[in-house]
Amino acid sequence: VTLASQWLVYMSHNYRQDPDVQYVSGGINTLWFDRRLRLGYNLRFDGLAGVVREHGLALQYQAQCWEVEASMRLRNTENTPFFSDTSFTIEFHLFHF
Repeated sequence: VTLASQWLVYMSHNYRQDPDVQYVSGGINTLWFDRRLRLGYNLRFDGLAGVVREHGLALQYQAQCWEVEASMRLRNTENTPFFSDTSFTIEFHLFHF
């Protein structure tokens, strides 16, 4: 769903049996500076356990021949505390070789 020219919202539902898993995922992205800068947030909710299993935050800048993206993911698994499975990633991409 596009709310305005720079705001995008999405939502999905996943269900699986054996083991039973029911997730609701959603997020929001905003685009700035002629769609070159993107800021996004998403989460994944466990419908069976009633807890948020994952948060994600991303910042991306795209130039004409390269882009850089920084993202952070916080996961909550059944066996570990909430912040124990946290990752931070920076990616560089070059285009048009």
